[in-house]
Amino acid sequence: MAEPTFAERLGRESERWVAEGLITAEQAAARDLADVVRRHGKPFVLHTIYAGERLPALDVLRGAGVPMYRSLEASAKALAACWRATPRPRATRRAAA
Repeated sequence: MAEPTFAERLGRESERWVAEGLITAEQAAARDLADVVRRHGKPFVLHTIYAGERLPALDVLRGAGVPMYRSLEASAKALAACWRATPRPRATRRAAA
């Protein structure tokens, strides 16, 4: 049997921590989300009206480097900037049939 991935181990740990009251379900979800973002290395932007607040779950995401914005427009602009900065392969011409 294959060894569990880091995300699987973290998920089980998060579940245990919630059950033991060490962290909230929101913090566990934030830990899991941060792990997915880290593993895949894809741009991720969080839009929340609580972006300026010091909330434990948001602190987990901030600690993982997840940018968050209160404004939907600012979130969209951030994602657009990520898209523009991402190198894409050049289109190749199809050979004539």
